[in-house]
Amino acid sequence: MGLTLNACFMNKLDVTVVLPTYNEAENLPLICEEIANALKKHKYEILVVDDNSPDGTWKVAEKLGRKYPLRVIRRYSKLGLSSAILTGFYNAKAEFAIVMDADLQHEVSALPKMLKALKEDGCDLVIGSRYIANGTIDRAWPLKRRLDSKLATLLARPLTSINDPMSGFFGIKKSLIEKMDQNWLLIGYKLLVEILAKTDGMLKICEIPIQFKRRVYGETKLNKKEVFNYLKLICKLYWRMIWREK
Repeated sequence: MGLTLNACFMNKLDVTVVLPTYNEAENLPLICEEIANALKKHKYEILVVDDNSPDGTWKVAEKLGRKYPLRVIRRYSKLGLSSAILTGFYNAKAEFAIVMDADLQHEVSALPKMLKALKEDGCDLVIGSRYIANGTIDRAWPLKRRLDSKLATLLARPLTSINDPMSGFFGIKKSLIEKMDQNWLLIGYKLLVEILAKTDGMLKICEIPIQFKRRVYGETKLNKKEVFNYLKLICKLYWRMIWREK
């Protein structure tokens, strides 16, 4: 026959939407409904990667699997966002995988545009960007968070010229992830920055404008520890860049 069963399944799916979760039990039903509406013309799956949320997010996800084409990967400790995203990409059953937050801050209606960029426009990596023309941020987003985001973007500038390297809403071809150098740092919550530094101009990257919204339920996961982890990641990526250029 030539194709494995898994390969056949991959060919049937247009996209895997990866949702890394931690304490998103209230938001998960809402975003699943929005994803279903946005991708009603496509064959898709939702892959929830949950770090054993105390609020039982994984249990909610399992119940939602009766209504939506949804799978759950429950990890039994809090291993971090970057590793959750990578786990989702590796386990995607579609060649095109898009990751987004489960808190409804990302514009779900942008999913078809992002999929088109990957599937039809020849993009290797597509990023939902707040910082290009027609990209917006909810006015209610705190000024401190805006400044933190801008500062973090400036710190990543020596590694990439992408407008929004801090975005948590991006899609990539699974085969490219599998072909990359597997020496991942996986520090903190910004896997996109590491992907951009690792590929260093080798990919065709497209940015799609999105509306960045307010969180619906729950609290932000950004804290002092995550800020420290980001600084640690940036320092290690700088070091790799310096040694690569020598």
